Amino acid sequence: MNGDKFVQQIAAMHRHIATLQQRLDRLPWEYGQPADTRLLAAEAFEEFRATLEELQVAEEELRQQNQELAATHQMLEAERQRYQDLFEFAPDGYLVTDVKGIIREANRAVAVLLNLSQQSLVGKPLLNFVPQSERRAFGSQLTQLTKQDSPQEWEVQLQPRQESRQRQQSFDAALTVAVVRDGEKPITLRWMLRDITARKRAEAVLLRTKLAEAAKQELEKETIQRQRIESELRKQALHDALTGLPNRALFMDRLEHAIAYGKRHEDYLFAVLFLDLDRFKLINDSLGHTWGDKLLITVAGKLQACLRPTDTVARLGADEFTILLEGVEDGSDVIRVAERLQAELALPLNLGGQEVLTTASIGIALSVTGYDQPADLLRDADIAMYQAKARGPARYEIFNTDLHARAVGRLQVETELRWAIERQEFRVHYQPVVSLTTGRITGFEALVRWQHPDRGLIFPGEFIPVAEESGLILLIDQWVLREACRQTQQWQEQFPQNPPLTINVNLCTQQFLHPDLIQQINQTLQKTGLDARNLNLEITENVIMKDTQPTTTMAQLRALDVKLCIDDFGTGYSSLSRLHCL
Repeated sequence: MNGDKFVQQIAAMHRHIATLQQRLDRLPWEYGQPADTRLLAAEAFEEFRATLEELQVAEEELRQQNQELAATHQMLEAERQRYQDLFEFAPDGYLVTDVKGIIREANRAVAVLLNLSQQSLVGKPLLNFVPQSERRAFGSQLTQLTKQDSPQEWEVQLQPRQESRQRQQSFDAALTVAVVRDGEKPITLRWMLRDITARKRAEAVLLRTKLAEAAKQELEKETIQRQRIESELRKQALHDALTGLPNRALFMDRLEHAIAYGKRHEDYLFAVLFLDLDRFKLINDSLGHTWGDKLLITVAGKLQACLRPTDTVARLGADEFTILLEGVEDGSDVIRVAERLQAELALPLNLGGQEVLTTASIGIALSVTGYDQPADLLRDADIAMYQAKARGPARYEIFNTDLHARAVGRLQVETELRWAIERQEFRVHYQPVVSLTTGRITGFEALVRWQHPDRGLIFPGEFIPVAEESGLILLIDQWVLREACRQTQQWQEQFPQNPPLTINVNLCTQQFLHPDLIQQINQTLQKTGLDARNLNLEITENVIMKDTQPTTTMAQLRALDVKLCIDDFGTGYSSLSRLHCL
C-alpha cells in the first residue's frame, strides 16, 4: 500500500465516523425506544468497529512500509557513501562537469593533480587547466563530446595551478569522458583523468632504447660490413686479382718472417724459387689475353698442387711466380721440388679445348746466404732465373756469387749502353760481300761495334744480349739502319757500278715485330736516298717463329722492294715447312 492511498483511506474513515457520530446524535437514547432505533444504533457501532479494525490494519501496513522505506533509505545511503568513497579516494582523478566543461564535482586525486582544493575547483572551467597552445583543439573536442554515444578517450597536456613566481609545469594526462543524458538531452559529463607522465617517460625511454638497439644493430651491421670490406681490401691488397695467389707484398712479408725465424734457429733452412713461364708472350699474343689469363690461372693451380700447405706461392706479375719453401732439409729437397714443378708444367694443358704446351725457367736462392733483407733473396732468385732462361727453356739454376757478379756487370753494361746511345759511341763496321763468280765486292754487311771510352772496342756478343733484354736494341738497330743506308748511298755515289752496291742490315726480333717497322724503313730510305732494292734485311729464324703473321710483314717489305734474308738458319726451332710459308 502506497502512502497517498493510505492517507485517502484514513480521511474516508474520518468522514465515515463523523457521519455515524451525527446520526447517533440525532437518535433519542432514553430507555424504552422502539426496536428499529436500537437496531440502527447497533449497525452504526458495528460499522464503527469494522472501520477501526481497518484503521488498525492500515496502521500496521503503514508501519511495515515505513520500516521498508527506512531500510531502503539506509541501503541507498550506504551505496551513496560507497560511491562517494570510491569517487573521493580513487587513485585516478574523477570530475563531473556540465556540458560546457564547468567543474561541478572533483575528487581528491584531481585536486592533487591540479594543485587546487576540491572546493576551489568547483565552478572553474576545465579549459583553464589546458595550455594556451592546446585550448582551441581541446574546445573543439569538448564541443563534439555531446554528439558521441560511447565514452571518448584522448591525451592532452594539463597545467596545474602554480604560485605566481613559479613556472607552470604541465603534465601528460589521459582523459576518458562519458556523457550522462536525461533521455536524449545531455546534462553532465563524467571525466576520468590519469597522469601518464611516468608512462610517457617510460615510453620515451623504451623508444630511445629501441632506437638505441636499432642503432646498435645498424652499427653492428655496419661494423660487420666494414670488417668484411676491410678483409676484402686486405685480401685485394695482399693477393693477386687474377689467380687469387698472394702478391709481392704478402710474399715479401712471409719471406721477412722466414728470415727472422732463421736468425733465431740456426738449423732452419728455406729457399726462394723465382719461376718464369717460357714462351708465354707467344701464347698470349697468338691465342689472346683471355687464354693467356686462363693459362696463368691453370699454372697457379698446378703450382699450389705441387707444394705443401706450409709453402707459399705468389704471383709477382705477368708470367712471374715466386715460391717460398720453408723448413727444407738441404738443397736436394729444393731441387726435387723444382724438378717436380717443371715436370708438372711440361704436361699439355687443355684450355677450353685448346691444347697448350709451356715450360718454366726457375731460379733458386737458398737461405744460407745469410741476408737480412727479403729483397736480396728475391733478387738472387731472379738473377738465377734469368741465367736458367739464357741456357734454354725448362731449366733451373741455383744462385751463386758469380751469378750476382754477372748480374751487376749486366746492370753496369745497361747503364753504360744508355750513355753510349746518347754520346754516339757506336760504330758500324762493314764486312764485304764478295761474288764467288766474279770475285768482286757486291755489297757489305753492317756490323755494329761499341767504342767504349775506357774499355775500347766491344764486340756485339758482350752488349747485344743486354740491349735486347733492356729494350735498348730498338734504338741501336734504328741508328745502325740509318748509318748503314747513309754510308752505302755515299759509296754508291763515289764508286758507281752496275749493279750498285747493296747493304745487309741485321734486325732483332723486337725491331722486326715493331708495328712502325715499315714506316721507319721507308723514312730512312727517303732521308738517305738509298734505293730500296739495294737494302737487304737479315733476321734469324727465331724472329719468324715469334711473329704470328710473318707473311703480312713480308708482303709490306716486298712492296718496298726490300729483300729479306734468313740468318743462321738451322740453329733455331723452325722448319723447312715454316720457311716455305714465307
